[in-house]
Amino acid sequence: MRTHFKLLFTSLIVALSFASSQASYSMDNRDQETNGSKNLQKKAEDSDFSKLPTVLKRYILELAAFEMGKDRDLKGTLAHCGVFASVCKNWAEIIKIDNEKNKGKIKKAWVYGYYDITTQQDKEIFEKFYNGKLIYRPDPKSDQGKIELLISALPNPLNGKFNLELCDNAGKYAVFFTGYKKGKKDENADKVEIGFAPRCLVEKEIKTTAKHLAHLFPNKWPVMAPVGIFWTLGSSSDLHAYYHLTNEDVVTLSINHLGENWRISRISSTYKPPVQRRSTFGYMRMEPPTLSDELQWPRNQTPQFQVHFVN
Repeated sequence: MRTHFKLLFTSLIVALSFASSQASYSMDNRDQETNGSKNLQKKAEDSDFSKLPTVLKRYILELAAFEMGKDRDLKGTLAHCGVFASVCKNWAEIIKIDNEKNKGKIKKAWVYGYYDITTQQDKEIFEKFYNGKLIYRPDPKSDQGKIELLISALPNPLNGKFNLELCDNAGKYAVFFTGYKKGKKDENADKVEIGFAPRCLVEKEIKTTAKHLAHLFPNKWPVMAPVGIFWTLGSSSDLHAYYHLTNEDVVTLSINHLGENWRISRISSTYKPPVQRRSTFGYMRMEPPTLSDELQWPRNQTPQFQVHFVN
């Protein structure tokens, strides 16, 4: 039985690798890609895999998703398990049911593999984060017209951008995303960037893309605060210019609206605005501009937004 299971799993990996390579073909090879996909679908639907119990099928796909997440040669290709769902109707149905009834275990398995989330503590933190949501209320004092944007619905829950199309004109002034700023993006030039990141993710990357956040560990971002919030200017390329709230538990983060969290962050942040020097014409602000001067949107508008990590 163990040997048979191993063969099935190996076959699945090969099939998925073939599927991902098919997806990367150029437009000139569209006919060849279509024929190849049809052959792959037929093989998948006629294979021994299709005859297994649903529970075992889902478990095999979880294992495959985890292994594919670990494979850096396929970086990002399975962020929403799209390759899995495109192989055949049987797999697509399994993933659909998994997302609806099992809180996306297959999708989470990919995230575990990709971000090396293997300890029980990290899994518990990720679970809270994964089940979180960004809430928008047109009237902060009422639930009428409330909109909930789920982190679990993002293609990549740890590196995704929320769609603010239904949040009035908020998208003109702000970008909400999961993760932390890794560089300047032209499309955010006139916006405030607000990021939510699990501590365990940032800690794993402090020697690479999160070097600018390394000074927060361990004292300024204690273990009791599993999620941090960061405010940055889209127009700035200075990764060290940010306000952060990294010393509150998820209950406090969830109770406060983002306007209040922003106020607290300005008190607790290690960011120090550039000093002002006196000139012949009075006080002149040093470059770059201070975040406190330019981050007007969080102060005035974010009471309409709330991030919630408590079930």
